[in-house]
Amino acid sequence: MDKDFFLSFVKESFLFLNTDYKFIYKGIKDTSRNFSILYEKNDLIVELKYNKPNKYFEVSIFNNVHEIEEINHDIDSSIGLTWLIIKYEPTNNKEINNLKIDSLEEMIKYKALLLRKYGDSILSGKEWFSWGDVINSQK
Repeated sequence: MDKDFFLSFVKESFLFLNTDYKFIYKGIKDTSRNFSILYEKNDLIVELKYNKPNKYFEVSIFNNVHEIEEINHDIDSSIGLTWLIIKYEPTNNKEINNLKIDSLEEMIKYKALLLRKYGDSILSGKEWFSWGDVINSQK
C-alpha cells in the first residue's frame, strides 16, 4: 500500500476525530513493518496502524501519554477497538474478529464506524477504561 494513499484515505475515514472530538493530527510513522497515523488530544493518543506484512489495520487508544514515543499497549493505559466492542457488547465481540472484508479500504471504513460507535465516552473525555478494566469487569 502506498503511504500517501494510506494517509489520505485514513485521514478522510477518521475525519470525525478532528471535527467531533478535536483531536490533532500528529503525523505518520513509516517503518519497515507498519504505517502508524497518530492523533492527540490532552493525554490521549489514537493510533491507526497498518501492519504491512500481515495486511491488517488496527485502532488503539492510549491514555496518560506525554510523548508519542511513550506509546505502550499495557493493561492500564491502552485499549484496542476489539476491547471497546467487548465492553459494550460482550456477547457480540466477534463483530470485529471475524470480519470477511475484501479490501483494506473497506476494513478502514468499517473500523472508523466502529470507533465512532463504541469510542465516544473515551474520545470525548467522559471516562477512561483500559483493556485491563474490561477484562476485570467480565469476570
